[in-house]
Amino acid sequence: EFPTPPDTASLIAAFETLHQLGAVDASMDLTPHGRDMARLPLDPTFAHLLLQSPRFGCTREMLTAVAMLSAENIFYRPGGGDGGGGGGRGSRRPPAVR
Repeated sequence: EFPTPPDTASLIAAFETLHQLGAVDASMDLTPHGRDMARLPLDPTFAHLLLQSPRFGCTREMLTAVAMLSAENIFYRPGGGDGGGGGGRGSRRPPAVR
């Protein structure tokens, strides 16, 4: 039981997406492909893409794409990334010109 039940239209849209990906059949039962998708801790679309990539010979490329799309911020730089240790805005120096 949900504290606030999900919108019926949202549930229908979710099942339509899973059906289009081949994760569920017309009677909304999980398919073997859906079981494989469920084993991956990914968005269903990403799981489907990774599982289908060997058929097209693009597994490495798809792994890269899914990894990039799954990351919250691909430009995160721990500690500010300036190497100075200060991390503050004023501690950055312009790069040396050679």
